[in-house]
Amino acid sequence: MVPCNNHAAVLYKTFFVFNTHFDHKGEVARRESAKLLLHAVDSIAGKKQAIVTGDFNAHPQDEPMQIMTDAQNKLHLTDTKAISQTAHYGPTGTFNGFKSMEENDQPIDYIFFNRGVTVLEHATISESWKGRFASDHFAVLAKLRL
Repeated sequence: MVPCNNHAAVLYKTFFVFNTHFDHKGEVARRESAKLLLHAVDSIAGKKQAIVTGDFNAHPQDEPMQIMTDAQNKLHLTDTKAISQTAHYGPTGTFNGFKSMEENDQPIDYIFFNRGVTVLEHATISESWKGRFASDHFAVLAKLRL
């Protein structure tokens, strides 16, 4: 703890943030990327908290997402949307192809964590500016408490 000017104490917490982009064509590449990512998070973060974000190019029922979230695997990650304390806000699909709405109702972009996180809010932001989109994916947002 480090004292502040107002004599209050500030607690610094160490955590890790990972971001990834899985291959959009290769099923084998996505499956192996999921396995590699779980081991990388474990190897780098160890017992510390980790947040994992990215474009996984896979729907929740697809093999890579099943590998990532398999509770039988001690290295598994948890999808923030699944345990948000408030209902998800915005579209459920995240790929828009630079169009005004998502292509389908399933996400391919996620925010995961490994342990000890409270998810206060989860949203997909579909806003555009003068008909322009920041990306061909909608932004995914989670408000977390570590």
